[in-house]
Amino acid sequence: MTDQIHPTAATQNGRWAELLQPRLAPATIMISLGIAIFAFNAFIVSTTMPTAVGELNAAAYLSWTFTAYTTASIVTGSAASLAKLRLGDRMSLVLGSLTFLIGNSLVVWGNDIIMVILGRLLQGAGEGLVSAICYSLVPRLFPGNLVAKVFGVEATVWAVAAFGGPALAGWITETWSWRAAYNVNVPVVAIFILLVLRTIPAHEAVATATPFPGIRLGLVAGTMGAISLAAVIESPVYQPLLIVAAIAMAALAYRMDRRAPFALLPTGAFRVSSLAGMGLAAVVLMPIAQSVTSLFTVFAAQHLWGYSTTMAGILGSALATAWSLTAIGVASLKSRSRAISLVVGGSRGLVLGLALAAATLFVSSPSGYIAATVFVGMTMGMSWANLCQTIMDASPAGERDKASSLLPTLQSMGYAAGAALNGLVANVAGFAGAHSPDDLRMALTITFVFATLAALIPAFAVTRMATLSRSAGRL
Repeated sequence: MTDQIHPTAATQNGRWAELLQPRLAPATIMISLGIAIFAFNAFIVSTTMPTAVGELNAAAYLSWTFTAYTTASIVTGSAASLAKLRLGDRMSLVLGSLTFLIGNSLVVWGNDIIMVILGRLLQGAGEGLVSAICYSLVPRLFPGNLVAKVFGVEATVWAVAAFGGPALAGWITETWSWRAAYNVNVPVVAIFILLVLRTIPAHEAVATATPFPGIRLGLVAGTMGAISLAAVIESPVYQPLLIVAAIAMAALAYRMDRRAPFALLPTGAFRVSSLAGMGLAAVVLMPIAQSVTSLFTVFAAQHLWGYSTTMAGILGSALATAWSLTAIGVASLKSRSRAISLVVGGSRGLVLGLALAAATLFVSSPSGYIAATVFVGMTMGMSWANLCQTIMDASPAGERDKASSLLPTLQSMGYAAGAALNGLVANVAGFAGAHSPDDLRMALTITFVFATLAALIPAFAVTRMATLSRSAGRL
């Protein structure tokens, strides 16, 4: 594989088979494995960690294993553009992979919860860097007419992980131990490193004089730490204070970044006057609203409608499946000029889907709720890859890598913030103190109404993005 940078503008629709041609197959497999490490690890952890903290007599620290990972991944994802400048793509990916493996070893061999949390911290640091750089490589390693299909492949990876991850981790845990489940990561990461060495050129120009943005990254870490704590703490006093603190630290980090000689964010990020800026805003805001389904679907299925654990889990994966299948279908469309129209439709469909979910919760209709959840997944599937590609296409050539590498980081920020905000609303609505199914149903209905209103904001951002695109002659 050469270091040729492909143009992002598509001239004609590509074919799926092109992704497996000799010149592109190593890159396709490499990026897919980079995403697979993140996807499968998420489901392995969610399946095994309750058993792990039970064995270690540390159930109170269960949330810390997720908080450490999320915070570290977002910090290193935010710093990915700096790592690329100083180390280059190849070395950054190898360093991130080795950091992940060291963390994985601490989880496997740690004899107390502190070692496990430290291992999760290093896993998050490594995977945050890997996933960010994998995203940034998509517009560089693939011609523009294949970018949507690359995202379709990644959607397939997530679909396989959603079904295979919990089953595999559960089987290994029951057959051997929860520690053995993490050994699955080792050969996958090893193959990924070999493909990085095969695919990414070694001779990359790097910069060494760029100052390290320690204060800004510290504020990012503080923001995510506050959000993560707010998502798990039940105090009606400290939870809103932590959210306010997170917003303040994020605003300060953003202001400092705009004035810095080397910015972590691309020019125009989150600005109403910028097409890519509105797209980046939507990348954060859509998961904030959609995360309500991830938080409460399985719980509602079990406690409102009496579903078994297995059936509730299958229902919980319905959204991911609908997302993946829709993303694959959209990637096969021949006209890429419809990309922004699909994003607009998806963002507005998210509002409708969440409103339908709220209504079906209110009338306690499990079949209606399942249909609403599937519809929400479809709206995300039809819009997400096109949103990412639109941001890549709209970013200046010199900042395309920076914008692309931020996509998984901003998505993770959105889901973390959504967990905190929707959790706060649910607790205020009486979720934690619900004494009957009717009390629980009303608390969840109120929470979904809040999420529906929150979804109006990214719908506005995407509509504004479409307006700017028309003004620029892109549509």
